[in-house]
Amino acid sequence: MNLENTTLLLNYLFDGAYLVDQNRTIIFWNNSAEMITGYKASEIVGGRCYDTIMLHIDEKGETLCDKACPLKQTIKDGLPKEQVMYLRHKQGHRIPVTIRTVPIIDDSGVHKFTMETFTLNNATNNIGQIQDLVRKAFIDSLSGLPNKEYMNSKLRSLLAAESFGTSNILGLFFIRLDNLREINDVHGAVVGNTVINVIAKILSANMQPGDLVGRLDGGLFLIITHLDKTSLVLNWANKLKALLLKSTLINNDDISPKLYISGLVTPIGESLETIYSILEEELKLSYHVPNNISIRGYTPPR
Repeated sequence: MNLENTTLLLNYLFDGAYLVDQNRTIIFWNNSAEMITGYKASEIVGGRCYDTIMLHIDEKGETLCDKACPLKQTIKDGLPKEQVMYLRHKQGHRIPVTIRTVPIIDDSGVHKFTMETFTLNNATNNIGQIQDLVRKAFIDSLSGLPNKEYMNSKLRSLLAAESFGTSNILGLFFIRLDNLREINDVHGAVVGNTVINVIAKILSANMQPGDLVGRLDGGLFLIITHLDKTSLVLNWANKLKALLLKSTLINNDDISPKLYISGLVTPIGESLETIYSILEEELKLSYHVPNNISIRGYTPPR
């Protein structure tokens, strides 16, 4: 298949797709890539994939373009690759995607071009739940997330339930942007609101199916998960923090955000007040521990 026919076909894909030459210069950027990333083809085509502002990172927040780029490897060995990554949207937040790279072989059998496709990994939205939130005005207008009233109601309901999943254990997080007032004072409320909005988009885009994130107030976010082990909660907290700090506006020379995370693994049956008290205690401890993350585990009774 010639290049013209290939690009025509790629514009019908729902997945994002682009083509590069042997120097990793982008020669084609399809319509779905524009919709997923926010970047028009005119902004991307002609640049090299490793020096664009879309730089991919892994779950640890490490940039992959220079070290372990699947596209670079496929150009070198001609073999398909697949990997989960996080691309940077034009608005600054990170989006989870599965990327696949394949060589494009022309009619004479020569590998001149390589294609990368990327598929969104967002958890499936519960449309009925979102409609219910809108109807009851349970959406925070700034972040677009469920607000404090909804999160409190949801958490109380889960804690009072007779069962939850298979383990009856909840994993909970507080994530706090501690210097929001300082950002507002120095840069203005518009910048502060934008930082809150970017954090909300990153957290929302990277939730697992069945998990929930909401904004309680100011720079404080609550995440409710199905994670039932301290190690899993800690790993998830480290991943979220890495994603937050690798995003535009948050990772900015002029803005120095102070992010603190507390976590708790708890059985259902506890009171909301007890849960929040423990998360606040762990949040205070997070100011004095490495990486500013403090997690309290749950020891089941013998």
